[in-house]
Amino acid sequence: MVVVLVALVLPCLAQEEHEGYMVWRGQVIVEGKTHWLAWDGVAVGREVDADGTLRPRFLRRRINAALDAPEFEVKVGRSDTTQPAGIWRLGAGRRDDAAVIIDGDDATAWEPDVRSIDAELHWVEINLGRGVIAERISVRFAQDGDPFLMFRVLASNGEESFGSLRERRFFRVGQVAVRNKTR
Repeated sequence: MVVVLVALVLPCLAQEEHEGYMVWRGQVIVEGKTHWLAWDGVAVGREVDADGTLRPRFLRRRINAALDAPEFEVKVGRSDTTQPAGIWRLGAGRRDDAAVIIDGDDATAWEPDVRSIDAELHWVEINLGRGVIAERISVRFAQDGDPFLMFRVLASNGEESFGSLRERRFFRVGQVAVRNKTR
């Protein structure tokens, strides 16, 4: 009888591990940084410390959210690896060269790799590293260079497309569809 009782109790005591939480004794437990980072969605209102402590993130107004983007770690795809936010991807050129886009210094500038004449490669993706509430997006061009004649500004809330590619979904938030001659 004791053997049967132990066999019935053991399944109740076993903990069931899932990505982002574990179930133990009828409770859902979220424990540690890896659990918190496994949760899907944009981390608008949360910040996870190195020791796994979850803290609220305070949203400030009227800031340049791109300036401190590299201070935030962002999960890469569905893996457990992270990388600093900021200049995330480029159509042509090197990420390190494009870092001046978000440095806040009007004296520095970036342009797509001019050896790439394919206009489809003249783009940059900036990951702010967290959700922000934006009132305005400013695009400034170097004083001594030519502005992009036509361009679009796209934004994403972090959602991914369906299917095997799972690419980030973007929507247009601004566009210059006539030849832009001003900075």
